[in-house]
Amino acid sequence: MAENTPNLPNEAENSNNSNKNNKRNMRYVFLIVVLCMLVGVFGIAAGYFSNYHENSETASHDTVTTLSALTDEDGSLYADSSDGTGKEGVSSNIEDTAGTSSSDIENETIADTAGTSPSDIENEVIADTAGKPASDLENEADTEIGPSDNEGDSSIENTEGVTATTKQAADGNPASSEEVNATAKENGDENPVSSIEKDQAEKTVVEATTKSAEKTEAEVTTKKAQKTEAEAATKKTEKTTAEGKLAAGDYSVSKNGQLKVIGTHLCNKDGKQITLRGMSTHGIMWFPQFATAEYMENLQSEWGASVFRIAMYDQEGNESYINSPDTNKKKVCTLVDAAIALDSYVIVDWHILADGNPQQNESYAKEFFGYMAKKYAKVPNVIYEICNEPNGGATWSANIKPYAEDIIPIIRKYSPDAIIIVGSSNWSQDVDVAAGSPLSYDNIMYSLHFYAGTHKADLRNKAKKAINAGLALFVTEWGTTDASGNGNVDTASSDEWLTFMEENGISWCNWSLCNKNESSAALKSSATANGSVSDSVLSTSGAYVKKAMLKYSGADATSGKTKVTPTPKVTAARTSDIKDDNSSGGIELYQFNQDKNDETSTLSPMFKVVNNSGKSVKLSNIEIYYYFNPDGNVDTVYEVDYADINGSSGYKALTSAVKGTFKEAGTKSYIKITFSSNAGTLAAGDTVQIQGRIHSESWGMYTQSNDASFLSDAQDYTLKNACKLVVK
Repeated sequence: MAENTPNLPNEAENSNNSNKNNKRNMRYVFLIVVLCMLVGVFGIAAGYFSNYHENSETASHDTVTTLSALTDEDGSLYADSSDGTGKEGVSSNIEDTAGTSSSDIENETIADTAGTSPSDIENEVIADTAGKPASDLENEADTEIGPSDNEGDSSIENTEGVTATTKQAADGNPASSEEVNATAKENGDENPVSSIEKDQAEKTVVEATTKSAEKTEAEVTTKKAQKTEAEAATKKTEKTTAEGKLAAGDYSVSKNGQLKVIGTHLCNKDGKQITLRGMSTHGIMWFPQFATAEYMENLQSEWGASVFRIAMYDQEGNESYINSPDTNKKKVCTLVDAAIALDSYVIVDWHILADGNPQQNESYAKEFFGYMAKKYAKVPNVIYEICNEPNGGATWSANIKPYAEDIIPIIRKYSPDAIIIVGSSNWSQDVDVAAGSPLSYDNIMYSLHFYAGTHKADLRNKAKKAINAGLALFVTEWGTTDASGNGNVDTASSDEWLTFMEENGISWCNWSLCNKNESSAALKSSATANGSVSDSVLSTSGAYVKKAMLKYSGADATSGKTKVTPTPKVTAARTSDIKDDNSSGGIELYQFNQDKNDETSTLSPMFKVVNNSGKSVKLSNIEIYYYFNPDGNVDTVYEVDYADINGSSGYKALTSAVKGTFKEAGTKSYIKITFSSNAGTLAAGDTVQIQGRIHSESWGMYTQSNDASFLSDAQDYTLKNACKLVVK
């Protein structure tokens, strides 16, 4: 029976075979699981690195991140928390893995291996499963895994622990670093910080370094941009240069608006450099018939004039401002209104001359400019010239600047942006002195005056020095002749001045629109007051100025004039008339005539008295007589332009201490010049100079060839004269 029984497996053999099959099947299952995990990890890693590369490319443009690695002041790394909690350590950054997407976190925590290489992941997963390398896994599966095997039970328990940990990670609750470290120690790992954490730390450092470098580069770029922008803003605020030059043609107020000073240039409302050119009246009380709206309009249309200067004398004559304020205000306002109607700029000139020191009549100036500024508040046409030609002993620091600081706020009260022009000492020639202590207000210009026949390169050098120091100049008065307003028209010197002004963008007004019998007058003495400025009525000077104005009115040019004392030479010879008791050592009278035209409305004898007596003499004891034929002008007056003392005792202004009295006596009529009792003394070796003018109140004509004291040939002061000196 037994032999005939087939070879069937017994129960033990079946059980053993079944057990082996189970082990084999479990091994296959386990390997399949591992392979699936590896495939999943490879997919996760590929997605992660792709995502990391994409984030790296856009990091410099991404300003909203959950966590940005930065560099602390001491050079260590820290993280800026998106919730505003401040700095967190790098270790917390590694543990929390902030900054990755939720899908990344889920995938990474399944293997708890984010940031490591695939080979590391494989080894670590297998090691976590059995605590040994992957090469031992198959053998251990055969010997350890079995339902009736204690060691197998232990291995299953460990595997279940791994599975539980993996499930916990998949549920979004990854094991803490403490749990990972504890598990590692149990498995014999003496370095609990896994390679995962090391790689994650290295990744964080790389990210932090990259972002820090990007931040540093961005900060440098930003700072450069901010610096450039700040510099541009500063330059725009300081505005030291004009925005180019005004194009040729339109100098109207409607186009250019309220003018302003930028650096050393006069500019329009848009910041473009503008140069005004025009004419100045003579004294409006002396030649009112040529200061009219009709003349202004013809100058604008026929000459290209863009500015008109109203010269109102403050002191000279019975009709000066201090003697007739209401009449002068009315006349000035009539002309300002005409300029506004013509859409032109106009200069209101407080024409000091005989007074020398602008402070002398300051109370009148305050009243006048207060009235004008209030009446024409914020009217862009009006430019204010507050002191024509300070002279004599007036200095910039002691007299002119303090005066300007009193007058400017009165104008600014009503016209805060108006252009205000200020004179300087020595007939508005010492602009370089003013440059040493300029006024602190905006939109201030400084007048420069010259006569082309007298003033040459030396005065231009002074002007250039002032410009280089930052002053804006305006030549409010200039002439083509010598400083007396007479003599030949010096076209060569005038050309040099016009070129200089063109190069430096200086505006100008030529002296003067009248028919006075002097070389600098723009009209012939025979011209009638009918508004015409055509060629037929122009003097040599007028024709030259018209040509220049037309030439430059479409471009940029400038010029100016100044009325100054000549520096004549003293010749040796003696013919003065001195009383016998003062004749010892000699007191000498020198004289010459500035205006040598035979027919003239103004006589201009210049005097110099030199004390060579060896002792001081009271000036009040000295009298000077100038003899001439009044030619029927019985209303003759004498006006002192300036008088001063120079010598070892120093400088002293005497303008206000000198007066002239007319005595009518036919062909032997004379002007007697005397000094007041408070004039002081003329010390030994000192000299007193006097420059004045003789004219009739009606501005009648004189024939100088009929005058006993007239010197037609003398170019400088000479003792050979026909005047009389009396020393009491």
